[in-house]
Amino acid sequence: LGRYQVAPENGLRTFLSSDWATPSGKDWTTHVVVGVDPSNKLFILDVSRGKGTTAEEIDKALDLAAKHKAVCWLNEKGVLWRMIDGQASARMRERGVFIPVETYARTADKSVFARAIQGRWSQGMVLLPEAAHWLGAFEHELLRFPAGAHDDQVDACSQALARLGLMATAQFTQRRGQYGGRRM
Repeated sequence: LGRYQVAPENGLRTFLSSDWATPSGKDWTTHVVVGVDPSNKLFILDVSRGKGTTAEEIDKALDLAAKHKAVCWLNEKGVLWRMIDGQASARMRERGVFIPVETYARTADKSVFARAIQGRWSQGMVLLPEAAHWLGAFEHELLRFPAGAHDDQVDACSQALARLGLMATAQFTQRRGQYGGRRM
């Protein structure tokens, strides 16, 4: 897995991705912050994993969004997000932390979804920090997927990487069209 010492400060667009769980269940609610540089290299900047109340987890997500100046909050469209959406919007207004929310419908099994970004990892286009308090648990889960006990961090991360990969492909295709190149 590729590493970075310090993420670039200039030209990095940051995105927050959340994988929600019920507080009483075995799963964790996980928030992952990913930065994208102009060459579409992805930096995993921060990870938060917890079993707090919905309000606590919304606040954690908004704290991360504010800290990293996230430009978008990615969430899986489903029952949990439908239950959380109104509360998250109200909390954004209360705190004055406004971030556009993008929801998506999962179109494949979790392992297929995670494998979709495997090529980007193997090409050195996804980098982890050399040191972070969350890094050990993150790597442990990532390297044991899909056979590990948990997949929450993998879900939040693969959701972000897949969505950002689609955005990068769209930008590339658009640029080729602008400069007279063949559209793909």
